[in-house]
Amino acid sequence: GWRDILESLKVAGMTMAPLAVSIAGAGVVVSALTATGMVVAFGGIIKELAHGNLALLLVLLASTVIVLGMGIPTTPSYIIAAAIGVPQILELGRYLGVEMLQAHLFVFYFAVLADATPPVAAAAFAAAAISKSSPMMAGLHAARFAIAGFTVGFAFIYDPGIMLRGSLTEIITATLVQVAALVLITGAYAGYIIRPIGLLPRLLLGSLGLFAAFGHAVPDMLRLALAAGALGGTVALQLMMTRKTSMIRPIVALLGVLLAVPAVAQNVAPQQAGPTLSAIRARGVLNCGVSTGDPAWSQPDSQGVWQGVDADMCRAVAAAVLGDPNKVSWQPLTGETRFAALSGG
Repeated sequence: GWRDILESLKVAGMTMAPLAVSIAGAGVVVSALTATGMVVAFGGIIKELAHGNLALLLVLLASTVIVLGMGIPTTPSYIIAAAIGVPQILELGRYLGVEMLQAHLFVFYFAVLADATPPVAAAAFAAAAISKSSPMMAGLHAARFAIAGFTVGFAFIYDPGIMLRGSLTEIITATLVQVAALVLITGAYAGYIIRPIGLLPRLLLGSLGLFAAFGHAVPDMLRLALAAGALGGTVALQLMMTRKTSMIRPIVALLGVLLAVPAVAQNVAPQQAGPTLSAIRARGVLNCGVSTGDPAWSQPDSQGVWQGVDADMCRAVAAAVLGDPNKVSWQPLTGETRFAALSGG
C-alpha cells in the first residue's frame, strides 16, 4: 500500500544521505580546484616534480586522477586528467614508443579505480549504505581487494602486449606476467594461496610479484620465470604439506606449460591488422555515426562542432588509429538509418 511506498522512500533517503554528504563535501573541494584553475596548474606542478622521470610522472598523475575522482564522476575526471597528463606521458614516454591510446587508458583506468579508493570511494560508499556498514571500512576493504589492480594501469605503458600490441610472443608473455604478478601480490596481501602462508613467505611472494609487475628493466621471460616459479613452487609445497600429492603432477605440468608457451609462440607470425582497420587507415578518416535528437550522446554546438559521449569516443578512436582526433567524418544517424549505415561501412 501507500504506507509501504512512503516507508521505502524514507529508508532510501536515509540510506543515501551519508553517501550524498561525503560526495558533496569532496565535490566542493574538487569544484574549487577546477573553478580556480588549480587543476590545470597541476599539469605544470606534476611536470616540475617529475623532473623528466616517466615512472614518477605516472605515480603523480595516478594520484591526481584518484583525488579528482573523489568528487566528480569518472568521465569528467578522466577528461580533466587526460588534458593535463596525456601530453606529458607522450613526451616523456617517447623513448619507449608510448602511443596515445596507452596514455589515455592509463588515465581512464585510474579514473575508474578512484571509485574504490578512500577517502571518498563512491562505489564502496554505495555498497556500505546498502549493507548498513561503515562507509570508511567499506572503502578500505574495497581498496584492499583492488590493491593488486593498481599495477595494471602501469602495464598499459610498460607492457603494451596486454593491449594486443606487438608479436604474439610479446602479447602472451606480457599477459602471463601480469596474471602471475596479480596472483602473487594478492596472495601475499591476503596471506593465502591454497592455504594460509606465514609472514616471511608473504613478504617474499609480494616482493616477487612487485618485481614481476614493475621490473621492466629485465627481460619479460625472466620476470615470467621468477613469478611462475614462485607461484608454482608455493602451490606444490602447500600441496605436499597437506598430503595432496596426487595433485602435484598436474600443477607441475601446468607450470611447465606456462613457461613453454611463450617459447613456442616465438615461431608464430605477428598478428596483422584486420580488413576494417586497414580500410580506415587507407582512407585516412574515420566515419563516425552520431545520434540525432539526444543531446546527452551527441549534438553540434553553436559552431557546428559535434560534442557528447559519442563524439568523444569517435575522437579517441581516431586519435588511436590515425594519430589525429580531428580525422573524423560525422554521419548523423537515426534509429532507422543506423543499421543500414553499419552494414554499408
